[in-house]
Amino acid sequence: MDMNCLPKIFLNNQNEFRSVGTPTDRKMLTANDNQAISIYPNPASTYITIAYKSQTDGYFKLYNALGEVVMQTQLSALNTKVQLMLSDVANGLYHYDILFLDGQQSKGKLLIQKK
Repeated sequence: MDMNCLPKIFLNNQNEFRSVGTPTDRKMLTANDNQAISIYPNPASTYITIAYKSQTDGYFKLYNALGEVVMQTQLSALNTKVQLMLSDVANGLYHYDILFLDGQQSKGKLLIQKK
């Protein structure tokens, strides 16, 4: 197995890396339990909250079924939660990416069902 194809995460603030799992079996990579990322509610109707802990800045991108970015925002290391209104986003199934500069990331699906 080629170790260069495995995902890498920071173990600490001294830029040490460790390979974890394979690209197909990872769901969310975190350096430790204090750096979890979550998005709720899911399904959502009027807003979503992104909760995270990170010592570096990052970004959130929401993609429609065609792969087009329909919403994006920066995530500051100074915050632990960001709330985004969904007033300009239509009902449907979306994919999201969250990536922080330290390598912490999360990918998933978000269902938007407005009433």
